[in-house]
Amino acid sequence: MQTSMSSSMTVTSTHYRMQTPALLPLPHLIQVSQPQLPCYPVPGAQPLPPAPGGEAFGPEQVRIGPVGDLLIGGFVGNKFEGQFAEAIKNLKTNGITMPGLKGLGQASLKAGGLSAALSGAVSTFQNIGAVASGKISARNAVSNVATDSIGGLMAGTTAGIGAGAASLALSSLGVAGLPLTIGAAAAGALGGLGGAQLYEATGLRDRVFKAARAFFG
Repeated sequence: MQTSMSSSMTVTSTHYRMQTPALLPLPHLIQVSQPQLPCYPVPGAQPLPPAPGGEAFGPEQVRIGPVGDLLIGGFVGNKFEGQFAEAIKNLKTNGITMPGLKGLGQASLKAGGLSAALSGAVSTFQNIGAVASGKISARNAVSNVATDSIGGLMAGTTAGIGAGAASLALSSLGVAGLPLTIGAAAAGALGGLGGAQLYEATGLRDRVFKAARAFFG
């Protein structure tokens, strides 16, 4: 007798179900950083500490500018080139003497006084406009006018010396009349600009501005 046995095999199958992740908004998956734009300071400008009371001050806010310095220097140099030429000639001929220094000092005071008046007038006009437009305070405006006036005193002296020296040099070359006047005025303009730039580069303008602001505070 043949006995047949049947074996049953149980097959267990495991089903893996893929879970679809919830779709998230794109900004949550990708972090986008906003680029930071670099800030570059104005050449030559130095940040100054805030004054008591929280009001920041900066003498760079209002300036006459190179064009104004050239025009004022040219006008002053043209007006006083004769006196400076005479004083420089006296010093060159007789050496450093009291009369020669006195002549140069008197010419410098006249030229510096006129330049200070013109610089103060131009600065007043500029600062009135700046205050009216809300760019600076009245305190800063008055301090700027005082600072520019003192700078004009220095620029007027250098303008006169430049014009006087140019007048002597051109006269020695036989230049006269209108060319001499134009040459002396041009040298005065450059001298005035040089004096204004020196006033700025040495840091004297910043110190004068701080002193004026403290005085008017």
